[in-house]
Amino acid sequence: MLVAARLGASRLTPWASTSSQRCLASGAAGGTGADDRSQQKPEMFQLKHVQSRLEHTVPLMFRERLDYTFYRKDVIVDNQIINVQRQGIYEVMGHLSTFSVLGQVFFPHIEMTALNILPILDDGTVRLRWRIHYLSFLRALNLMNFKRDYRIKNLKWYDGYSVFHVDGNGMVYKFTIQRTMPDESSFNSGKTAAQRLAEKIGVLPGAAASFVKVEPPPERRSRRDYQYKD
Repeated sequence: MLVAARLGASRLTPWASTSSQRCLASGAAGGTGADDRSQQKPEMFQLKHVQSRLEHTVPLMFRERLDYTFYRKDVIVDNQIINVQRQGIYEVMGHLSTFSVLGQVFFPHIEMTALNILPILDDGTVRLRWRIHYLSFLRALNLMNFKRDYRIKNLKWYDGYSVFHVDGNGMVYKFTIQRTMPDESSFNSGKTAAQRLAEKIGVLPGAAASFVKVEPPPERRSRRDYQYKD
């Protein structure tokens, strides 16, 4: 019986992905002193693992329990939207669960999607752009919203941005929740302060804030110009 069990385990081993095996090994070694890499930067396969877990768990925000297996027990959440910080896996679970319940209570239709998930090896982070689609009870009174196709096309949305900091063991030790994506245009020395201000307040889009002077077309001339023309 023991020999058969070992043979069965050896047959199942090749089906497991190399990335999952490495992440499980690194997570199991996180508690040992010699192999602890919590103060080191992660490798790319560990960031890819966090990326895949976020792809799976973000759409479940307002549907079911989230996946917390890739978070450290002392994980910190910095919610910059309401200026609140929580530390500890159970505190983080309670914090996110509160928003999940409130969303389901106050909105008849609410869902969350991941717009973009980008692992960055330089700083050991995984950056997530997310969007919440919702329908208020007031708009739900519209009979057209009872049709799913019409409701999905006319949902309002709320965009946000999160940064997940990963340690050398492949575990998330801190993540942020903020309203919008950080403005990186301030690092571009080619733009003036007026241009950055215009982009920030939404007067001009980021790609169009060039303040190029546009000359009027030649056919637009006043009557006075024609009167004094020889």
